[in-house]
Amino acid sequence: MTYPVTAAATLLLNQYGEVLILRRGHLAPWMAGFWNLPGGTIEYGETWREAAMRETYEETGLRVKPKPFGQGEYKRGRWRVAFFLEGPRKWGRVKLNYENDAYDWVSRRTLDDFLLIPTVRQALLAAFDAFDKQARRNPKKRDKVGNKIRLLMREGYPHKQAVAIALSMRDRAKLNRSESQRLKLRKGEWSVRPVAHKVAKQFMRKHHYAGGAGNTSVLAMGLFQKGNPEVQGVAIWLPPMGPAARYAARELDVPADEVLALSRLAIAPDVPSNAASFLLGRSVRHLRRDPRWSGAITWADAGKGHRGQIYKATNWIPAGKTKPRRLWVDKKGRLVSPRTGPSGNRRNLRKAEMLERGYRQLPPSFKYRFLTRL
Repeated sequence: MTYPVTAAATLLLNQYGEVLILRRGHLAPWMAGFWNLPGGTIEYGETWREAAMRETYEETGLRVKPKPFGQGEYKRGRWRVAFFLEGPRKWGRVKLNYENDAYDWVSRRTLDDFLLIPTVRQALLAAFDAFDKQARRNPKKRDKVGNKIRLLMREGYPHKQAVAIALSMRDRAKLNRSESQRLKLRKGEWSVRPVAHKVAKQFMRKHHYAGGAGNTSVLAMGLFQKGNPEVQGVAIWLPPMGPAARYAARELDVPADEVLALSRLAIAPDVPSNAASFLLGRSVRHLRRDPRWSGAITWADAGKGHRGQIYKATNWIPAGKTKPRRLWVDKKGRLVSPRTGPSGNRRNLRKAEMLERGYRQLPPSFKYRFLTRL
C-alpha cells in the first residue's frame, strides 16, 4: 500500500556542497536527539512546496523558494516526505525555534558523524550526487576559493579548517611577516609547567564548557606567558575508568595501570591560536620523562562540535568513536553525574530522580577517541 505525502522537507545546500541539518531538541514531538532536515507536516490547503517553505522559515529563519527533489519514506512507508532543494548558495544566519537545539552543515565525508533519520540520510546522499554533477557541468560558476575549499575537504580537512587554509592562500601575498607571526605563539615567550590542582580546577570552572573538573588529578600542567603570572591554559591528567584503561592498554600494548587520560584541556580566549597544541605537546613531553606512564587516551566531544583536530595536529592516533549516550546538565549547563551515594555503596539515579533535582538530559552524542604512547 502506498501512503499519501504528509510532510515536506528542504535540503539547503551551501556553496561548499554541504547541507543544513538540525538536531531535534528534548521539546521536539518525536525522535528527540536525531538530526533532521528543516521541514514538517503539510497543513490543510497547503501544497507540498508551500509547506516546505513555511516549515523552513519557522525552523531556520531562512526564506526559500525550493525546487522539487523527490520523495522518501519513513516508518515502512506510512509516512511519505516530499523533498525540495534550494542552492547551492551562501546562506545567512540560522535562527532555531523551540523544536531544535543545534544545527550543522554536513558533507558526504562527515555523514557518519551524525545520528540521522534513515530517509534523511538517503536524501542527503542524493543531494551530494546532484551537487557534484552540477559542479562538473558548470565549473566556471564556482569561484577559486570555493574550488580550493572543496578540494581540501575531499582530502579530509574539516570545513572550518579548509576555509581558513583557502583564505590564507588567497591572502598570503597581502600579509607581511610581522602580521603572520603575531597570529602564532612564539615559543620563547611562553612556558608550560605543573600547577596545583586547585588552580587548574578554578581555571576550568571559568573556561571549560563542562564548567569545572574533578577533585583530584595526577598532573595539572599550566600555560604561562613570560612576565604574566596568570595561567593562560591548563591540561589535567588522571587515570581513566577501567573500560577506557583496558581499551587503551589493548590498543597500545601497554599495562592498563600505566595509562593516563587527558581529562580536561582549555585555554584562555585571548591567547594565540596554536597555544592549545603547544600546551598539549609540552605536557606529553613532561609525562614521557615519568617512567610510571606508558600510554594516554583522550576524547573529543562531537556534541560540542569538536573533532579532535588538536590531537591530530600533535600526532595522537585516532581510535574510532564511543557509543552515543545521553548526559545530564544542571540549570547552569554544567555536566552532572547520575551516580550518588557513599564510596562502596554508589548507585545511578533514575531518570525521574534526576528530573526532580532540576537536571536536564541532553540529546544523545558520542565522542572521538584518541591514543598516544608516552
